[in-house]
Order: sequence, then C-alpha cells, then structure tokens
Amino acid sequence: MPNLMIKIVFNGELKSVSSNSTLLQILEQEGYPIPLDSKDAEQDEIEHGKSYIAAVNQRIINADDYRQFELQANDTIDVLGVITGG
Repeated sequence: MPNLMIKIVFNGELKSVSSNSTLLQILEQEGYPIPLDSKDAEQDEIEHGKSYIAAVNQRIINADDYRQFELQANDTIDVLGVITGG
C-alpha cells in the first residue's frame, strides 16, 4: 500500500507529511532537539538548550509521548518556547 501524504500546520506553516508520521519525527525534521528518554530530559535541556513544549490542536503533549503520537490530517502543531526567570 502506498504511503499517503497528509496536510498539517506546523507553527503556522502548511506542510505535507507522511500519513504515519509521529510528532517526534516532525520535531526532528524541523530541527528541534529531542531528549533520548525522560531520564535524560533534564540533563539534555541543560546541555542542548531544549526549552520548548509541543501542542497539537491546542493540547500540550507530554514529551514522553512524542514518539508514539501519530499525526492526523489537518492537525495543527505549535512549538512554544519556555522562558524562565524572575
């Protein structure tokens, strides 16, 4: 069966992606650093500056779920930077 393409919106930009794409794959394609697993997440953030969250259709997705989260046609993905300080 041929791999179908679906349309999504990534940070306001319309894109065509494979119908079996996961959130992790799209984030990697777009150049966002991904921690190897949740145990390494805090250290990875320190070393590589990962300070963002991803939301699909205005629902924040836990980073542990990026690998399994399959995108659907017309999904809207927003990557939001996290700023800390006082």
